Amino acid sequence: MKTCPECEGKKRVEGTISQCRGPNAGFRKISLDCWRCEGVGQVAAEVATRIADGKRMRLDRIARNFSPLSEAKRLGITVLELSDLEFGMTPEDRKRQAKCLLEMSLE
Repeated sequence: MKTCPECEGKKRVEGTISQCRGPNAGFRKISLDCWRCEGVGQVAAEVATRIADGKRMRLDRIARNFSPLSEAKRLGITVLELSDLEFGMTPEDRKRQAKCLLEMSLE
């Protein structure tokens, strides 16, 4: 197991959300269990490797001055698929992230 790169082992992620309407309109800080490690603070070694490989892939694309769109076209994939690769995300990660975002909007 490796320290979760998303929460840096803190088990929680923090952010600011903006609510545009209603009596609670404005910005507020939130704190939720980390979506990547599900609040454990650690990820499997292969997950950490996938994230590191994605970071290298992104830095290489940027060094070549390729936009996400042009790189995705070059690889024959969608921009969303490229983004998932660069951030080391799997379909299961995307589901956990969506669940986290939904919880944020409900708080």
